[in-house]
Amino acid sequence: MVITVLTAVSGLAWMWTAGHAAEVIGAALAAVLTEIVAAPVRRTADHLRQGGRP
Repeated sequence: MVITVLTAVSGLAWMWTAGHAAEVIGAALAAVLTEIVAAPVRRTADHLRQGGRP
């Protein structure tokens, strides 16, 4: 009984840790992808603001 409870608690801890790590990795990946998309858009906006042609 005790081993079953400890195994269950250990499994939950591993799942929580893996979920948390996936959340952090997902957030970092989202930030990188956002920057990859935002950089050219920002450059184009600056170019147009300075009177450049589209």
